[in-house]
Amino acid sequence: MKYTDAELRVWDDRRLRVGRDKRNELMGQASGLIDKLEKEIPESTSFKVKRFRRAGSLMKATALYPRADIGIDADIAVFLDDSEASDWDLSTLHATLREIAIKVYPSKSAEDFWVQPHTLGMEFRASGLKVDLVPLLAIEGDTERGWMVDSSGQRSHIADVPAHIKFVRDLANEDGRYRPLVRMAKRWRSEADLKDELGSFPIELILAQLNSDLGPPATLEEGLHRLFLYIAQTELRKEVLSGHASAPSSQNPVVILDPADRDNNVAALITDTERAEIVSATTSAWETLVTASQLGGKGETEELWREVFGTNFTTEEEK
Repeated sequence: MKYTDAELRVWDDRRLRVGRDKRNELMGQASGLIDKLEKEIPESTSFKVKRFRRAGSLMKATALYPRADIGIDADIAVFLDDSEASDWDLSTLHATLREIAIKVYPSKSAEDFWVQPHTLGMEFRASGLKVDLVPLLAIEGDTERGWMVDSSGQRSHIADVPAHIKFVRDLANEDGRYRPLVRMAKRWRSEADLKDELGSFPIELILAQLNSDLGPPATLEEGLHRLFLYIAQTELRKEVLSGHASAPSSQNPVVILDPADRDNNVAALITDTERAEIVSATTSAWETLVTASQLGGKGETEELWREVFGTNFTTEEEK
């Protein structure tokens, strides 16, 4: 049997979407972090803080409600003036930010803070909030964009936080199924244990590309089917252009372009082995959902959907 949009929205509303109250709670926690960092960074480093910007899934309203093993991702971009910073300051920036974060949260374990290729990750276990602190080097005369720097201090590409938020908001305004589909795809990714291989932004951009190529899906179930089928058929070897006319020459196994920066491949860190793992998982998911859609019984259909999306999948209204 096939699920109606009304049934799948029950699942989204009950188990996936972050409600207003929870979102406000987490945004308040992020604001508290900003207040602490705004004072501590200039006092502890040669960098001056120009401004902060909230970013990521929480701002885009595509975040998943936290579970015991999966937190809510919230990005905070911190724009820094590096005019008085040395090469050494840049090369140790991420490690320095980690030390500062540990200092402002002395009761937390040092294991709750970790350096990633472009960001500093931190986890607040009580609330389920996971923050990626994104250091950006401010560009003179540009209040929205900044240079992303990697953990070795090298400038990698220009990030445009407001453009990314607007990109998702515009898509959601055009297609009311877009945000629920992002959340559903992210739940599948977590159940398939692909969170490190397939980021949230690539999922958003693949779904956006499908909307551009095919138009919005007629139903949520169709949207999931065509997402999984697209990845299975293309094996992620087809470039996702995100509105650009073409992609720069690249040796990366997967190319998914940032809609705000043609030179930024948001899938550049995906290895060929990881690409194959993603393709295998999506192929299995597509086959399982197609089989489920052809069954007559509700129980059998639900069992197969739970194979793909986990045991918290439900279409039952709260009693």
